[in-house]
Amino acid sequence: MAPIFLLALGAAVGAWIWLLTQSTESIEEVFQTPEAIPTPIPTDIPEVEAPLEPEPEPTVMISPDPYPGWVDPLSVGSPWGTTVEGLLTFRGNPTRTFYGTGPIPRNPELKWQYPRNTLLCGTTMLDYQNEEWCGLGWTGQPAIFEREASRGPSLVL
Repeated sequence: MAPIFLLALGAAVGAWIWLLTQSTESIEEVFQTPEAIPTPIPTDIPEVEAPLEPEPEPTVMISPDPYPGWVDPLSVGSPWGTTVEGLLTFRGNPTRTFYGTGPIPRNPELKWQYPRNTLLCGTTMLDYQNEEWCGLGWTGQPAIFEREASRGPSLVL
């Protein structure tokens, strides 16, 4: 009985698939020959007089992006501002590459000093004992003096 049932089931599934694949279109509709598209005939293009001078191309100005860091390396050797004359930072700018402008005085005079008539001293704890240490001020402060004109100004650190 099982083989007959399987045979009937197979025939039913086969018939169902055959019905699903049948199309309502006729063979002529499926294989229609498309109509030919005519080739366009080229026409004469009228001649246009060229302008005497070509129009200039527009100039594109691209500005560089601002430097993302603290100070632009392109400022090396330049003063750090123009509002006040003189060295406003150590060696004149954040890159420490500007020594100032001349002329250098022949007999410079001391305008002020800190501290007056005493050493610049402080105390610190070293090996559980107070130690006094003294300095002369800001180490590395530039000294500018004049040399032969052909050699230019000097900067001593």
